[in-house]
Amino acid sequence: MAWTLPGFEQCDELDAREWFESDGNDPGYQHLNDDEIAHQVIEDNDNGSNVRESDDDEMDAEEAAGPSHSDAYEAIQTAMNWLERQPEGTATQLVLLKRLRDMAAKKSLSNGTSFCVKRGLLTMRAEQLRPLRNMSLSSSVELTADRYPDVKRHNFALLDSNHVQFFKSILGQDRVLTDAEELETYNVDWLKMLANALVVLSLTAEDGEIEVPISVSKIVLKPKTTEEVSQILRFCNSENLAVCPQGGNTGLVGGSVPVFDEVIMSTALMNNIISLDELSGVLVCQAGCILETLETYLQDRGLMMPLDLGAKGSCHIGGNVSTNAGGLRLLRYGSLQGNVLGIEAVKADGEVIDCLSCLKKDNTGYHLKHLFIGSEGTLGLVTKVAIHCPPNPKSINTAFLGLNSFDDVLRTYKDARAGLGEILSSCEMMDAQSLDACTSNLKLRNPISDFPFYMLIETAGSNGKHDEEKLTQFLEQSMADGIVQDGTVATEPSRIKHMWNLREGISSGLRLDGYIYKYDISLPLTNFYSIIPELLSRLPKHAKRCCGFGHLGDGNLHLNVTSKEYDHGILESIEPFVFEWTSKFRGSISAEHGIGFLKTKFVHYSKSRNSLNLMKDLKKLMDPKGILNPYKQMWNIRESIALALLSEGYLYKYDISIPHDSFYSIIPELTKRLPSHTIRCCGYGHIGDGNLHLNVTSKEYDHNILDVIEPFVYEWTSKLRGSVSAEHGIGFKKTKFVHYSKSQSSLNLMKDIKKIMDPNGILNPYKVLPSIWEPRERITDAYMCDGFLFSYDLSLPHANYYELVEKTVKHLSGCSSVVRICGHGHIGDGNLHLNITSKEYDHEILDLMEPFVFEWTSKLRGSVSAEHGIGFKKTKFIHYSKSYSSLNLMKDIKKIMDPNGILNPYKISSPSGITRDLSNLVEVGLNPSGNQVRSSRETGDWSGPKPTSSEQGLVSRLPAGRAGNERMLWDIRERVAEALLSDGYWYTYDLSLPHKHFYDIVGKMEERLSNHPKVTRISGLGHLGDGNLHLNVTSKEFDQEVFGLIEPFVFEWTSKLRGSVSAEHGIGFTKTKFIHFSKFHGSLNLMKDIKKMMDPKGILNPYKVLP
Repeated sequence: MAWTLPGFEQCDELDAREWFESDGNDPGYQHLNDDEIAHQVIEDNDNGSNVRESDDDEMDAEEAAGPSHSDAYEAIQTAMNWLERQPEGTATQLVLLKRLRDMAAKKSLSNGTSFCVKRGLLTMRAEQLRPLRNMSLSSSVELTADRYPDVKRHNFALLDSNHVQFFKSILGQDRVLTDAEELETYNVDWLKMLANALVVLSLTAEDGEIEVPISVSKIVLKPKTTEEVSQILRFCNSENLAVCPQGGNTGLVGGSVPVFDEVIMSTALMNNIISLDELSGVLVCQAGCILETLETYLQDRGLMMPLDLGAKGSCHIGGNVSTNAGGLRLLRYGSLQGNVLGIEAVKADGEVIDCLSCLKKDNTGYHLKHLFIGSEGTLGLVTKVAIHCPPNPKSINTAFLGLNSFDDVLRTYKDARAGLGEILSSCEMMDAQSLDACTSNLKLRNPISDFPFYMLIETAGSNGKHDEEKLTQFLEQSMADGIVQDGTVATEPSRIKHMWNLREGISSGLRLDGYIYKYDISLPLTNFYSIIPELLSRLPKHAKRCCGFGHLGDGNLHLNVTSKEYDHGILESIEPFVFEWTSKFRGSISAEHGIGFLKTKFVHYSKSRNSLNLMKDLKKLMDPKGILNPYKQMWNIRESIALALLSEGYLYKYDISIPHDSFYSIIPELTKRLPSHTIRCCGYGHIGDGNLHLNVTSKEYDHNILDVIEPFVYEWTSKLRGSVSAEHGIGFKKTKFVHYSKSQSSLNLMKDIKKIMDPNGILNPYKVLPSIWEPRERITDAYMCDGFLFSYDLSLPHANYYELVEKTVKHLSGCSSVVRICGHGHIGDGNLHLNITSKEYDHEILDLMEPFVFEWTSKLRGSVSAEHGIGFKKTKFIHYSKSYSSLNLMKDIKKIMDPNGILNPYKISSPSGITRDLSNLVEVGLNPSGNQVRSSRETGDWSGPKPTSSEQGLVSRLPAGRAGNERMLWDIRERVAEALLSDGYWYTYDLSLPHKHFYDIVGKMEERLSNHPKVTRISGLGHLGDGNLHLNVTSKEFDQEVFGLIEPFVFEWTSKLRGSVSAEHGIGFTKTKFIHFSKFHGSLNLMKDIKKMMDPKGILNPYKVLP
């Protein structure tokens, strides 16, 4: 209907929905949900409104006069359900029916309801609540406490009137919200999946009392400044009040909504743009700025935000940073972690951490900003952000393509990267079901024919003609190759917007299916889409849709399942399968949405135990009372799994280490083997460590189950080169299985150590060490019985471990004196013992075996001696395992430590025929002195030990890495340091400075030092694009007076301009006493606390970085 109005010809369904839904903010036009209806009735009663008590006669009279209010409500609700499924239904009609339905519901509650407000309970007769309980899913939300009964409230204080009064004294009356209607939107997440329960609605009926929780939050605080945030958090910390930071509340994992009665801290009024440096493109703003507002502000100034999200009209930049949001531009401009230059945040105790650097290079100690990026408000509340904003592209082209298979999608992406190169800005994919959510539910038009897969590719550049030619050439080639089947290209803003509406509107379209199960995962591109058909085969028939779309260029898949309403059976078919699958391919269970509340019990699928422990330690350090966003990113659910398994009866538990690519494969294999009376076979563990906890449960101990499990589990583990015990140890139970993980030599050594340290075997007997190795240990004795033994002790790659035995069999096939050719060894170490026996010594066999066996070993990058050493026999073969440089170093060490060569002569060292080839050493990255070096752009600018003059001469003769003038230009820039050193003594400083003051300090230094007789040169050079200046002063020799004129002046000047005393060289030892010029007191204290936590004894690189 909107399209027929003048001026609305370009309006699409998303615009219309946004227009109509905005009326819900105007008084008198809202459609009320359950809680709002109940609250309104209570309010009317408290204000003295006359609520007429109904009796049977009046009810009969009403029914006689026509349909009751309850009947009207049910009829209108039915009409709404019908209208939502009609393709010709409009948003206007739906809004009208919603208003009529809400009117009927309110009248039904007001007519004939008795109230008794007592201790927060509202009592009414059950028949009056029936319309309320029948509200549709679009306006009611299952409570968090009901859906997640295992989550218990922590021991935080309860909000009271004194707390509220304190908040009002800081913020005033208007910025402290306590009205239930105002709080509703802050208390429910965007997906309508989570809501906290604070008031209980008690229904008194003839057959008893029914209690229905209603979602009502107690308080929302809306500070405007960092100081207000600091005061509030300091108070909450002292009073033990839990706090839930909240931005635009567009999160999809429940990270921004309270779970119980947390104080909601909204950043909505912290929405000021503080500054913009149009030269460097650095924007500084408060955390509550809406992403779209920032985008509009920047576009007027020729810049753009480095991220773009479907929720840009509502999400806050502080929330984006706190969740490390990805979005649609990551492929071109990188992640937020790279674009955020600085952050100001407030810790739980109210301390302000000022890391608000506006510098692209700032290498002064720990990068504290990364503690807050992605921590979802659990370590501190972000209040300000400095972010680098790239120039707005002058030319944008968007292509919408249709493809027949996901293999074609991958080929197209590969070709796009190669063919479009630097102008490729976005690469999105959608399957047919995802696009159908837009075309069917939002009535958006598909611009091309129907295909199983679609791609949206966007280019952004500065030359329209050049970009269009590249895109056209790429598309023509893709279609000629039969990869892309159909497509359309848009350059006009209106058509580009329509294409992006198809991609960005998918989530809104899926919501209209009913209930949405949403997953945001990262996967390798080769496995990117394979989870969709796998999951589809697991889902029950009443699941409505299973689809995938996402940021192909980032490896980020948005996996979605929808159903008419929430169904626990569907959820169980999805979780934990989705996370197990993701973990199996070394993916991430959260690509950009974060962990929030919904994924806390699955985080171990992506994080190792050590990483989780470190995260816990950081949380304890920065928020010891745990008041910031509690119940989010927590791990106690994971740690209680073992207790839950024990409750089922008897637990057979195995702790094994498995390669990541086979991490979970043992579970389905074992499940097939177990008898039917087994209760459960499951796995969990530390994926980062490759440590799987395999568990089987039964009602009681059953030896048949044990026989199925053992030794199968250990054989499977050994086959994959795993360990039979990752962390629990061997103990008594695993002694007879330890050989599945330990080689014979290792076990022998363990036995020898045991005999040395406990000769009588009294310490913990019968544990760890088995006594089953005699047959293996006597193999050599058996060989000797054949006559003469030629034995070789080699290290070989596992993939080629036994090939040499087979090659030797062929190699000696014509030798009649050979008795036996065989191999045995320590597979765990890659150590093969190759053995040939003959009746007596035969020189022909020796000639055939040497150097053949060593050449083969060298070809496979093995070692000619795994454990027996070189001795005398292998000296002439050692070069098959050692490089010339290594041999030369060994010789040099020998000369230093045994100049006369008297210790064990004729052993180990290679024969004298091997010479040192200097040119070869330079090519492989060594200077002629044997020092490892790195040559930048293949010039003579060595990093590492300074080359001698003769070495410089050698460098000058190296072939040019670049041709002609280009190489000469880079030589000029890269050899400045070398030239400065020739002046004598060099004072050098590596600073980050704002562009408009980039060179000022050179002039200031000239003023201070130009007349000093000892100063030779004052100069500056550097990376202008990064704001990184290398300030240099030279003198004939070190002069304390010159030094005193430079320091600390250079650092004071840098600090005054909010620069960094170290752009890239670091702090090291020499700058520790100046780090405070770049780091504020709060940041330095936090760095010290982290150092104490991670290195309590201070043994790691002492005297460096921290003063």
